[in-house]
Amino acid sequence: MVSIGLQIGAVVLQHVLSWAKQFQSGNSKVQMIFKLSLAATIYWLWMEHNGRVLQNCALAAT
Repeated sequence: MVSIGLQIGAVVLQHVLSWAKQFQSGNSKVQMIFKLSLAATIYWLWMEHNGRVLQNCALAAT
């Protein structure tokens, strides 16, 4: 059952990455918003990871 979830997750990730390629270069407002959103999401995921692994607690949902 876990392998099915991982396979589906890999397919979804591949789809998201192929969609995101259109925003990888350029300086338009849409591309800038996408890049900032991506950076904020990665930062949040990293902080959540560190909280769970290093401090044994999750961030509060807001």
